[in-house]
Amino acid sequence: MDAAEEVGQAVAFPRPGETFEPAEKLPADAWWREVSQPMAHSWRRPKPVQFPGEASERDLDLADDR
Repeated sequence: MDAAEEVGQAVAFPRPGETFEPAEKLPADAWWREVSQPMAHSWRRPKPVQFPGEASERDLDLADDR
C-alpha cells in the first residue's frame, strides 16, 4: 500500500472473495487491520543488491548522454 502510494500507482485491496471492476472505484479500505495483530517489527524494504561485475547506472555509456 505504501509502495503504491509512493509512486502514485492505483492499487486495489478487495476483501477475500470480493469482486470489483478496475474501471470503477477501487476497494482501498485497509480491512486487514481489523483482523490482524500488530507486527513485532516495522516493515522494511530490502536494500538494492549489486552483484560483483555488474555495471552501475553511472558506469553505463548511454547514447542519450552524448
